[in-house]
Amino acid sequence: MSKPKSTFSRVVSGTLATALGKGTSVILNFVIIVVLARALTPEDYGAFVLLRTFALFLGQLSGIGLDTCLPVLFSRLESDEEKRQLVNTALIFRCVMVVLFGVVAFVFQKEIAGLLGSTLLPPELAIYLPVMIICEAIYVMTQAMLQSFMRFRQMGKNDIILSITNFALTILFVVILQVGVEGLVFARIGAQIAALSQGIRAIPVQKKLEFYGSKLIYMLRFGLPMLANEILTFWYNRFDTVIVGLLLGSSGVAFYEVGKRIPDTMRILYDAFRSVYYPFISRLYHDKDYAQVELFINTILRVVAFATCSAALVGILAGNALVVIFFTEKYVPAIPVFMLMMVTLSWRLVGNVLGTSIVALGETEKPAITSAISAVVGFGANLLLIPIFNILGAAMASLLNVWAANPIDYFFVWRRLPGVSAISYLKPFAIFAVFALASVALASNNVLVWVLIFVAYLLTNILLGVIKRSELDMVRAKAPQFVRERFKHRFAGSSK
Repeated sequence: MSKPKSTFSRVVSGTLATALGKGTSVILNFVIIVVLARALTPEDYGAFVLLRTFALFLGQLSGIGLDTCLPVLFSRLESDEEKRQLVNTALIFRCVMVVLFGVVAFVFQKEIAGLLGSTLLPPELAIYLPVMIICEAIYVMTQAMLQSFMRFRQMGKNDIILSITNFALTILFVVILQVGVEGLVFARIGAQIAALSQGIRAIPVQKKLEFYGSKLIYMLRFGLPMLANEILTFWYNRFDTVIVGLLLGSSGVAFYEVGKRIPDTMRILYDAFRSVYYPFISRLYHDKDYAQVELFINTILRVVAFATCSAALVGILAGNALVVIFFTEKYVPAIPVFMLMMVTLSWRLVGNVLGTSIVALGETEKPAITSAISAVVGFGANLLLIPIFNILGAAMASLLNVWAANPIDYFFVWRRLPGVSAISYLKPFAIFAVFALASVALASNNVLVWVLIFVAYLLTNILLGVIKRSELDMVRAKAPQFVRERFKHRFAGSSK
């Protein structure tokens, strides 16, 4: 039993290192949205959301699945020379592809703007799409390289540089200079350039103009199946925003995105964990200690389900107050979306653990099957529910496509590792459902009632074994240790 505890402890340590950067990003990005809710109209903010959605999508296409496959491929390499050759080949290929996509976006910028209509994506914003594609894609690639080398502290540093610079430039352009929505674009591009200047240098190989066709073929064989999954995953995660824009306009996008903002903020924090979990589970499985892998996955599923369900319960209890306080009464229509998206987030992150585990086990083609089914369910549900329930319909569709994916993801993991149990995450969800329904039925605005419900919820989880004291003790011990080491060595180089 010592090995899974040791592995879990190492994952916690790595997550804490990455979470420092993600936490800074979460706080500053959230403050930015609070400022923008007051400084911009919903239409302008919605237009920026759509612009960045297209930039992220096209940037992801340019990766051909390489960003996702690198951590798994690195777990199979032994020599530093092989790693250097793989990194330099990937860097050259990725840069060529992203520039190519940027050029195509520049040539067809009018057509892209016309695809949604000038009211959703004005031409004066569409001209920035090529530069945003390049910056977004190269930043994702840089973080994937560092993840492959398990340089989690450096990943955190990059996120800190990105978030602080983006915050400062947003205040400068939008609030002080009052440039408007274009100021958001300038701030994002400037922040990514600042972060990239540090991140690329930190990749621990000698950067050389070397390109190996055999290495590229090796990566593409593994990455191409992942590309289909990435496209489908991105689309079913974000096409709801596009459909909301087409059916309800850019103001509808703004209300919907504000409703998703807090759940998305929590997802960013989860990304700190995922960036550590992915390479660790890949190496653990590569060692063929399958019983320990099963125990480890069960533990992670239980912990993630409990943590996200706890946050969802807080959202249901205090959702009305949170939206009004942070985003003003202008965004009251976003309140039901926020509550439902908190529930969706819980299921989505558990599904992400399962999906990440599938890829780490080497089943790169399986997530595309799940994503295709989810995309079909989500697309149909959006078209059906948005005209009836407006932005709430999009939130309902998101929950349905996550539910459609969950049993399929679980089956793929269970087939390789029969010891992985669905009960590990269904129990926390069952407890949450009871208390969530009770909270909705009471509909109380009394803070004392909220506290009593949440305390009862925690006690129930303890009594039913969802919360384990040994894990709490370990996290409590690791957090201060990490903080001490972080400040002691803050000027030292990145460590593994």
